[in-house]
Amino acid sequence: MKQPTSFVIFWVTIASTGFYTYQLIKDFIESEMKGYDYYFSESALFGSIWLLFIPLTIITWKKDFFRLTNKWLMLMIPSLTVGHILSYALVVWIISGIFMKKPFVIFRNFKFGLLEYFLIISIVYFLIIFLLRIFTAKNGSGKASVSYAQNLVLTKNSRKDIIPVDGIISIHANTPYVEVITHDKKYLEKISLKELQQQLDPSIFLRVHKSAIINLHQVKSYTSRMNGDYDITLLNDNQVRMSRNFAPDFKRLVKQDITPSG
Repeated sequence: MKQPTSFVIFWVTIASTGFYTYQLIKDFIESEMKGYDYYFSESALFGSIWLLFIPLTIITWKKDFFRLTNKWLMLMIPSLTVGHILSYALVVWIISGIFMKKPFVIFRNFKFGLLEYFLIISIVYFLIIFLLRIFTAKNGSGKASVSYAQNLVLTKNSRKDIIPVDGIISIHANTPYVEVITHDKKYLEKISLKELQQQLDPSIFLRVHKSAIINLHQVKSYTSRMNGDYDITLLNDNQVRMSRNFAPDFKRLVKQDITPSG
């Protein structure tokens, strides 16, 4: 089933393309009204600032930046905005250097982007992150009717083992594979961590790092690293690092506050 967050990406693509087209038309009309030459190539190049919302929104979604706490979002949104404008300056410089007689100066374009677009780009990213959070929350609230896997078929030495999911301790990214760890075996499956996560009950299998999922029923203890991250010790005595971005979900699911241990 198509993820609700993908609809945000879809509408960002539509809106970005619309603003890009509007920029081209606006530049043409202004050139006609003010009596100066219209250069489509330059208009198309400088209008690319709107198209950059598409890849950067996908990165924000894929890297789970929208899940950051509000405190970190106060830093993330300006960082995304500056990264967006810097990417724009680089794109203009590279393309103009390849296809035009003289490349446009990076610093000048970067300064122009900051002065002209910083506020509007920041607002757009705020709205994008807000929508990603809403759609993700709706996706989570509708999962009660979803049927999750009770068993996984995993490969070990060309043999297919049927493994009850409650016997899985943790799952780790090992591109292009994932490593599934049970109490007595390890399995490598050619699938992405995100694809496998979608098959599992999110109230039991929690992503605690961009490269790790744990079974909450297999947690023995957890210890603060004193920097916002945690070390989770599992029943097999393996330790998995938990990033601060995932701590709120962990806190909610274990139904207790996470406080630094002595």
